Amino acid sequence: MLKYHKVKNSFIYISIAALITFIVNIAFAQTTISSDRQEKVIESQLQILTSPQSSLETRKISAGLLIDLNVKDATVKLKQLLDESPDVQCKLAIMQAIAERNEPPAIFIDSLLKILLNGNPDLQRSASVALGRYRNAKLTKTLVEIAKDSKKPINQRLAAIETLGYTRTKSAVEALINLMDKTAGANPNNQAITSACAVSLYQLTRMRFGTRVDKWKKWWSTIASKSPTQWLETQLDLLMKENRKLRVKLNQTEQELINNTIELFRIYPQNEADKIKFLQKRLTSNISADKQAALAILHTILVQGQSIPKQLELAIRNLISDEDSNVRLACAKLLQETGDKKAIPVLVDQLSKETNPLVKKNMLIALGSMGDEKLLDKLIDQLNSPLEPVSSGAAQAIAKIFQNKKITGKLRDKTVKALLERYKKLLPRNSQLKAELLHTMAIIADKRFIDIFTDALQSPNAGLRLDAVRGLTSIGGESVVELLLNQLNDSEPGVRAKIASGIADITSDPHAVEILLSRVNPNIEKDAQVRQATWNAVLVMVKSWPFEKQLKWAKQLTMRSDKISEEQMLELVELLNSQIPDVAPNWSVKQKVDTFVAFGDLLMSAKLPDESIKYYRQAIISANQVLSEKPLKLAEKILRKLLGSSQDGTAEAEFINDLSGILNRKHFRKVIDDFIIWAGKKENLKAARNIAKHFSKQMKNILTEHQKIVIERIIKGLPTTAPTTRRVATKPTS
Repeated sequence: MLKYHKVKNSFIYISIAALITFIVNIAFAQTTISSDRQEKVIESQLQILTSPQSSLETRKISAGLLIDLNVKDATVKLKQLLDESPDVQCKLAIMQAIAERNEPPAIFIDSLLKILLNGNPDLQRSASVALGRYRNAKLTKTLVEIAKDSKKPINQRLAAIETLGYTRTKSAVEALINLMDKTAGANPNNQAITSACAVSLYQLTRMRFGTRVDKWKKWWSTIASKSPTQWLETQLDLLMKENRKLRVKLNQTEQELINNTIELFRIYPQNEADKIKFLQKRLTSNISADKQAALAILHTILVQGQSIPKQLELAIRNLISDEDSNVRLACAKLLQETGDKKAIPVLVDQLSKETNPLVKKNMLIALGSMGDEKLLDKLIDQLNSPLEPVSSGAAQAIAKIFQNKKITGKLRDKTVKALLERYKKLLPRNSQLKAELLHTMAIIADKRFIDIFTDALQSPNAGLRLDAVRGLTSIGGESVVELLLNQLNDSEPGVRAKIASGIADITSDPHAVEILLSRVNPNIEKDAQVRQATWNAVLVMVKSWPFEKQLKWAKQLTMRSDKISEEQMLELVELLNSQIPDVAPNWSVKQKVDTFVAFGDLLMSAKLPDESIKYYRQAIISANQVLSEKPLKLAEKILRKLLGSSQDGTAEAEFINDLSGILNRKHFRKVIDDFIIWAGKKENLKAARNIAKHFSKQMKNILTEHQKIVIERIIKGLPTTAPTTRRVATKPTS
């Protein structure tokens, strides 16, 4: 603990010093910057703010400096960025800077309202917090009107309610209680409004009445007569809420506590019993930071492949109803990983009480990870929540259950219908939830989703098109293949690549192979990564064919040099080569001979003569089993293909050396006669010399004396004539 106090005191002193320096710098800037330099300062800070290379924290500091300059040019440009910039990080930085000011300029209110009501989940929360910094009666009235208007989209109403929770005005409290009273009921939209009001009322008052309207009314009756100032004075957390810098420091202090506890666990407990005792104490602590630290440690234990001690399971489950939403969130995430089915009752119980949408989302995912199909009815109910995080969590949970178990019958039908109904209600801006639903549909892989996936293929959102391809691939079928083939010209490279791999997952039809093969051409497909993905898909499809069919197709490709590159040909050869050990034992002798020769020929076409030798050798070894002239004829035929094929003669020499151990002496000497005849031609002398100098001593020992003399002349580069031992035709026997 001594270490902790030292760290804490040091942290506070450093923070205070930094804060004083910051304030002094701002004051100095405001009193000394000349009008000539203002423009340069504004320009330099705007460059930092709008640069994608700047971190969010750096951008926020620049935005704050521009606000603190209190110059019209600076605030107008910041407003313009809020209104027009496509850079999400830039807008977040500005809004976070506004949220840290006690009296931000009113010029930003309209821009923040537009962002709030636009529905972009990446920006909406920050806009809400920033608007909460204004003590503006007109703004409060506008937010109340939006929240009460049943004709407004539910997401806009919920956003307005959340913002009211940050305004700290007495009128907001009264409006939220009245709204909760009017919307009490079983309607899903009303439930969402009621829950949102409860969250904002807690934010404003720190009173824990949840959605119990009667309790709120009774409490309000004791507060209503107070003046706005008196009401503010009753708030327990007023100082923390009004002083943003203090709130940041409190958050940092809590994180420091969490980090210190984690570090203490790393160095303190010496054995398993001590570790369990350490974690048990913090899981049951009254301090939120202790509980969060313990949950973080347990998460790390799971990541490292260890299991959570049984003695801690009950303490973990109990935290799902903790008063701190951060603890509940961490607990829900841990339960997702543990899959502790004994936690199902406490999760279901807390689910009905939970008012934080993010916590609720993770509770649902945790339930899904339990894999119990009996939970599907509850998950379907939550799927229809107008709160996007909750609906998203339900979709992910349903996906997990269908991943773990095969669900059939009425329960499957009910789930399919619920997903279809929810998806059709979504608006274009609900792209994230659409993606979650499409992902879940892809896992269920029901044919009733085909129309949804087909429509999503035309979406302007590339992410949704990608999800649609995944969904169609999971369903499969000839009609799906044709649909995907028609989408190969999608504007997004990632979608085109996924279509190619998706087709390979469904079919190995030669027609589809040819279409994909045509798109390996750089003149048709400009993106190199998509071409590679398409070629990989072709290889997957071809591999499912019988080996002989693959080999025939590959040989045809060598005659169409425009189709694939040398590198791709090598990949194809490797694919075939990897299969031979598994399929060759099942071939007849004739199949072995024909296939080994054909594969050797393919290697020659791929300019791999050294590799072809071993397959030609295997072909002759197989032919040798028939006890006829066939090995000799085959050897002569192969030698003709090989002669002059390599630059240094090593491949041909290796083949001839190998033949000395495969053919009988008589047949081998006939092969050497063929070589000598070929070497006797003037144009072949140099190549023959390169081959002959690699002949082994063992091979030469088999030769006739006359053949040895001729071979030595070839090695010396001297012209030679055919031997007189036998008359050999100018063409080897076929």
